[in-house]
Amino acid sequence: PLGEDLAHLLYVRLAAPERTRLGPRLRGAYLQELAAYGIRRTEAQWQAEERAGLALNVLATAAQVRRDPGSGVREALARAAAGWHGG
Repeated sequence: PLGEDLAHLLYVRLAAPERTRLGPRLRGAYLQELAAYGIRRTEAQWQAEERAGLALNVLATAAQVRRDPGSGVREALARAAAGWHGG
C-alpha cells in the first residue's frame, strides 16, 4: 500500500509525541507529493492505506525482532504496536 512508507516513518521511527507534533505536516507533504504524480484518494482511502501500511510495519518489525532482538528493534516494535492500538 502507498501508506507503508508513511506508516514506517510515523509509527516506527517517531515516538508518539513527535508523531503528534509532526504527523499532520508529514502526511500533508506526502499526500501533496503523491498528488503531483496524479495519485489521489479520498481521506478515508488514505486512512485505510496508512492503516494497512502500519499493519505491514508491525509484522515486519516483529519478524525483525526475532532475528535481531536488540533494544532499538524492540523499541521500534513497541512504537508500531502502540500506533496500531491507537497510542
